[in-house]
Amino acid sequence: MSIRVYYDNDAELSFIRSRRIAVIGFGEQGQAHALSLRDSGVEVTVGLRPGSPSRSRAQDCGLDVRDPAVAAAWADVIMVLVPDVAHRALHAQSIAPHLTPGKMLLIGNTLAARYGLIKVPPQVTLALIAPNGPGNLVREQYLAGGGVPCLVSIGHNPTGDGLALALSYAKAIGATRSGVVEVDFRDAIMIGLYGERVQAAGGTAALVRSKFALLNHTAASADWTCDRKPPGDQIRQ
Repeated sequence: MSIRVYYDNDAELSFIRSRRIAVIGFGEQGQAHALSLRDSGVEVTVGLRPGSPSRSRAQDCGLDVRDPAVAAAWADVIMVLVPDVAHRALHAQSIAPHLTPGKMLLIGNTLAARYGLIKVPPQVTLALIAPNGPGNLVREQYLAGGGVPCLVSIGHNPTGDGLALALSYAKAIGATRSGVVEVDFRDAIMIGLYGERVQAAGGTAALVRSKFALLNHTAASADWTCDRKPPGDQIRQ
């Protein structure tokens, strides 16, 4: 199976600059995306619920902030960067009513779409943009002239330009400087879960430690010591 990797020369910033972008959420990823999009010349607003402690932080960064539903109605491209547990309710209340034909919905994790927690009309472009690193690194690399590699995957592509627009978005956050890997939409959830839960969240390290502890305990409780005489000596006695 061949893997396609896209770089700066494969993406045009003009595509994303001609759209209005709403970034829903202002955690590490949301902040990095919104600031880097703005610095790349993209018209962007941040969607945050009333009373969110992140509202003042986003405003202090000089970003426009609106309620999620207002931001989704205004935008041509909606990027959802909220925790998985909040995605379903947020989508139903604030995003789905504004997914009119011709819009694009971007997500940072395919879990909600893959398992039917959100419904996206077939006439709306659906795509994944998932940097392979935490938001603070995405922003740091962008400011340093580099970028964090990311995954891109297309779920719905009714207009035919879904990949070009997704790559343009990826370029605006610096990802094409290092490489954007295209993956199957169904596989993206497993890649994300493995990277986040097994690698980033310490699953591999925990597995190694538990295995070492088990082997160490087994060795310590075995019925032998270095001072025991070998069986041959016992026979000769």
